[in-house]
Amino acid sequence: MPHDPWKIWQRFLNSAGRPRDYEPLEPAPHAPLELYRPETSPRRFLYFTKPALVRAWLAAGKLPARVAIAVRAGIPSRSTLTLLSELSTQWDVPVTFIGDLRPYDLTIYSVLRYGDPSLRRRRGWNLKLQYGGINDPWLALSRASFRKEIQFEHLLIRMTAPETRHLEALEGILPDMERVIGAEALHLLRSGLTFHLEGACNPAVYRRGFIPALTQLLTASRRGSPSRKSSATRPARPS
Repeated sequence: MPHDPWKIWQRFLNSAGRPRDYEPLEPAPHAPLELYRPETSPRRFLYFTKPALVRAWLAAGKLPARVAIAVRAGIPSRSTLTLLSELSTQWDVPVTFIGDLRPYDLTIYSVLRYGDPSLRRRRGWNLKLQYGGINDPWLALSRASFRKEIQFEHLLIRMTAPETRHLEALEGILPDMERVIGAEALHLLRSGLTFHLEGACNPAVYRRGFIPALTQLLTASRRGSPSRKSSATRPARPS
């Protein structure tokens, strides 16, 4: 029988080995969405799965100029996806996804890419989307910016057994994962390690200048066109 990534994904979703307290892979329809909009037309639109970096910006007293920010935990609902698409179109800017380096947040990225919480193809979905989450450039910046007493390995969190199965199933759904996050980031995941935003952008962990450098990395212009769901690489599904 041919390899079928969708059956592997469904098997993971239905797995008896996935604990009840594992983060839900279905959207919470009434989960709050924080939205920060600049007074002038945004030139960037950042979508965060956690508020860690936004809180650091607010604590410093200044959000990035001309950057719209949305923060929502968990799998986005179809109504949230529709809102993101409408705002992206209205402002004529792509959505830049920023989340943990872990299977759960990469699933959220996949939902934004394909336009449906089930990861089924949504007809007509054409959200302009970029990945700005923890990737190879972010890892390189982090490694170069730690305070002397900080060791990178101490900030990594080992995957649970369900997370390992989650990654194995997700790699079939997101076959271009290495292109999206980078070779080093993928190696960390395949080694059973995750890197969360709480450690990846905590000002107490890094030398002065790290947060401005990270802000520049996340808000700078990117070469090439944003990925669109309609042109994204994905495994074939039986009709």
